[in-house]
Amino acid sequence: MPPRITLDDVAAAAGVATSTVSRALRSHSRIPRETRERIRKIADSMGYRPDPLLTALAVRHRLKAAFSGVTTIAYVTNSRDFVRRRKMAGRTASPGMTAESNYQEICLAGAKARAEELGYQLEPFGIEETEMPEQRLSDILYARGICGVCVAPMATFDDRLALDWSHFSCAAIGYSLKSPVLHRSAAHHFQGILLALEELKRLGHRRIGVTLAAATDKRVGELWHAGFLLCKQHARSPRLSLLIQENAPSSRQAALDWYCRETPDAILGNATTKNWLEAAGVKIPQEVDFTFLHWRPGDRPLGGIDQQTERVAAAAIDLVVDQIQRNERGIPDSPKTVLVNGIWRAGGGVAAV
Repeated sequence: MPPRITLDDVAAAAGVATSTVSRALRSHSRIPRETRERIRKIADSMGYRPDPLLTALAVRHRLKAAFSGVTTIAYVTNSRDFVRRRKMAGRTASPGMTAESNYQEICLAGAKARAEELGYQLEPFGIEETEMPEQRLSDILYARGICGVCVAPMATFDDRLALDWSHFSCAAIGYSLKSPVLHRSAAHHFQGILLALEELKRLGHRRIGVTLAAATDKRVGELWHAGFLLCKQHARSPRLSLLIQENAPSSRQAALDWYCRETPDAILGNATTKNWLEAAGVKIPQEVDFTFLHWRPGDRPLGGIDQQTERVAAAAIDLVVDQIQRNERGIPDSPKTVLVNGIWRAGGGVAAV
């Protein structure tokens, strides 16, 4: 086996110091772009590959020696509901919260736990909290030496965030941040709805209804809708029907009309649909088995798809930390998405006969 090419070998070939080669291969901003590219080409031509064990040791050494700011990851949100309910990290989700703020709390808990596992601390920054301009937030983070940014799920499904991204290793949770396009983690919504429909079919249901809130489906890239259409196209049995719920006063009556017309023996949907049906006198699960597309522990005894929100948030932290360790900053040229599979949580519904 030929001897491993070292940084010293590359430095000698390039006519620069070993420290310059090290910084160039880590895309350090102090090394001119032309020099970085020249050194990379020389290293590639020589067959240089980093030693993974030495790299891990160097990363550990840098983190141990760094000042506290480098070990902080900013958790940035523009959700007014979330910011209004918390100004400090560490509070757990409360049953009295809205669904949106509860979801935000679960995301924060998952991100915070993973950051601490990796030796970082997570600090929330709410843009709406002080009407802080985004450039001002960029300046604060940069001045404190915070180089990692995890973007929380945004307030709407097509939000923008104009930080000075060139300073930060960054990733987003979910699909709601439309610009810039960062590395992101998300629940595997397409897999989730396919799994739920398969489980309901296995339980013997023959008429399965799916209700989707239009705004929520847009937040998840309309992947729930896509999964339903795939099943509808290929399934001979059971019979599938879909209701798209718009945010309009007529939506409640439209849902009740749909239920009476389609007479589903199982519904895969959301809490709004469930509440409307129960208010109209429909007995769940005696008359219709109800399961949730986005199941949470508080939904027991009913079942559904556990989107594993905490693990989705943790995956975003992994993306941020990976970039910090590789000294990668800014908007990625080729953004990647990490998908976390959903888990079926069986409920106490009545299986169809």
